[in-house]
Amino acid sequence: MSLLPKGNEDASLDESVLNKCGITHILVAGELLEVAFPEKFEYKRLSLIDAADHDIKSTFLEATKFINSGKVTFVHCKAGVSRSATIVLAYLMMQLKMKFKEAYEFLETRSPYISPNPGFLDQLRNLEKEFEAE
Repeated sequence: MSLLPKGNEDASLDESVLNKCGITHILVAGELLEVAFPEKFEYKRLSLIDAADHDIKSTFLEATKFINSGKVTFVHCKAGVSRSATIVLAYLMMQLKMKFKEAYEFLETRSPYISPNPGFLDQLRNLEKEFEAE
């Protein structure tokens, strides 16, 4: 998994940086965000809004499958702090079996500006509880 400086929309519009990072797939975590290079990269859009009561957890499996389908997948939202961070945290927890705190600290060292909204944090903690119950 390659990390661009920030998982925001601006980074998704910089074709040279995407190419330098070896990006093959782009997961767009938002409804109104631009798909800039459909002929160059494989895209998947998740209709997500950054609201504490929005159900992002229902997209975790779909997002993980898409991330795994690419050689290098870039996940972004508008600002790169909440939706995209939540998706990447869920991926780390589901795919790499990290605990929530471990995944958060891992991602925060690479992207110190992450800040999932409180509802998304609760959904990630609930994901961890589901894993513990299994």
